[in-house]
Amino acid sequence: MVSERMTHEYERIYHKKYNHKRIARLMNKYGIQSVVRPKIRKNRKSKNNYAKNKLNRNFEASIPYDKLATDISEFKKSGKKVYLSMIKDLYTHVIEALEINYSPSLKLVIDTINQVKDKAIEYGTFFHSDQGFQYTNPIVQKILKENNFLQSMSRKGNPIDNAPMESFFSTLKSELIYNKTIDIPNDKSLIQEIIDYIYYYNNERIQKGLGYLTPMEFKKKHEEKNNKSN
Repeated sequence: MVSERMTHEYERIYHKKYNHKRIARLMNKYGIQSVVRPKIRKNRKSKNNYAKNKLNRNFEASIPYDKLATDISEFKKSGKKVYLSMIKDLYTHVIEALEINYSPSLKLVIDTINQVKDKAIEYGTFFHSDQGFQYTNPIVQKILKENNFLQSMSRKGNPIDNAPMESFFSTLKSELIYNKTIDIPNDKSLIQEIIDYIYYYNNERIQKGLGYLTPMEFKKKHEEKNNKSN
């Protein structure tokens, strides 16, 4: 009790014996209160909204928008950081959506998703990402669920679980960022070069895995074949 502690304090200072009940009455009479240290409550971490790794490294897709992969990559220029958020179709290899900003914010991801949110197929489109805070955010998860996307996430510390995106960013950096023949003087130029590269990747860069077609050519070929069969 506080009064007992105060009693001992007085006895120690004045070398006299005091009745702790009397000390309590005096403290109450003169409005003397102890300063109570508030309890420090440890914040219990809320359960993270991690989705299961539904793809489980199976990146083979049968039709456009069967499986999408997404990620964010950081670039630095002129002392500034630039973040590229994009979504890749694992069947056509087309980069279907991209957003670039100076912050890896929730808005960056939402703006990227909004470019494809009305394109999910009837039985659901897989949407694979890492466990970044943007993808575990309830707002993003609500948008995906409401638009028929089946969320899938890599396991923590396993970038190979999202190998298609890791491969793309590696190619982009090799062919653009580390290419000494391309002059990128500042962050504005960097942003434009990234946009131009993705256009080139989609429309001009042929890929062996697509039968030496560009992603857009492969997508168009599938659409034409599908139209004929209908």
